[in-house]
Amino acid sequence: MNEPREALKSLVGLLSSTTRRDVADWEQQEKQIELRKKAAAAQKAEDQNKQRVGFAWIFVGIAITWIVGEYVLLILSGITTNDFSLADSVIIAMLGVGTANVLGPAFMLSKYLFGNGRYQKND
Repeated sequence: MNEPREALKSLVGLLSSTTRRDVADWEQQEKQIELRKKAAAAQKAEDQNKQRVGFAWIFVGIAITWIVGEYVLLILSGITTNDFSLADSVIIAMLGVGTANVLGPAFMLSKYLFGNGRYQKND
């Protein structure tokens, strides 16, 4: 019967030896950990923003190159002084598919890079 009392006395002794200074130190450590977590989250957001800007410029360059190439072919097929000609159905197909090939990835990339966070993993 004395064992539970002895265990309780040792627990009370252990708790009473914990000082307010120990508790204050623990709280200070918890605050430092929270500040480090917030700083890491801010750094992650800044890095993601730099990546987004880089990807956006790369895609803009690809899209502009694609569209300029299409219109060069369109102009070349319209000039009658050269031997280059494309059938009307080929030109229509090229412009339709080209537009889809530029707008489709643009939409997917913008949803991924600038989305509302539904598809991003929350840490």
